[in-house]
Amino acid sequence: MRYGTFYQRVAASLIDILVLLPTFIAVEWISGSSKAVEMSLLLPAALLWIGYYTCFHARFGQTVGKRVMGIQVVRLDGNVIGWREAWLRSAVTAVISMIQVVASWVALSRIGDDGAFEGLGWQQRGTLLSQHAPAWSSWIQGVYFAWFWGAVVVMLFHRERRSLHDFIAGTVVVQEPGSE
Repeated sequence: MRYGTFYQRVAASLIDILVLLPTFIAVEWISGSSKAVEMSLLLPAALLWIGYYTCFHARFGQTVGKRVMGIQVVRLDGNVIGWREAWLRSAVTAVISMIQVVASWVALSRIGDDGAFEGLGWQQRGTLLSQHAPAWSSWIQGVYFAWFWGAVVVMLFHRERRSLHDFIAGTVVVQEPGSE
């Protein structure tokens, strides 16, 4: 097996962000209309992000970005992955995302219904949300930061370029057959 390189995986992640970006721009634009709309879109937006990675990995062994970069996720024995491995790869990010959704709901519920939220730009809404966020929300952001950078460091130094989520799921990212 030829393992996917660090740079292929980073490039694939950037491509996946570009694939998802129009949806998140639309969600952010719509969210500015009211606090209720923002609250109703938090969970679907988080599920879209998690679902994109989980479903594409489970069905195809790769996301759009991985496909473009000629890499795919497989089991350690080289066989294709299924739903179990796809869910395991996404599990930590999914849990952290759901906790962040709860933190955002708490922050939004602390903002009065006096129209203070409506008509604000995304930066002002972000500032307002952070001012009303529960104290523990900064802790979960720290956990996500540690998870993300831990995954990057492990991938950089592991000879097979496996990341933390690969160890959890028993997977590895390899060169797609025929993409040499």
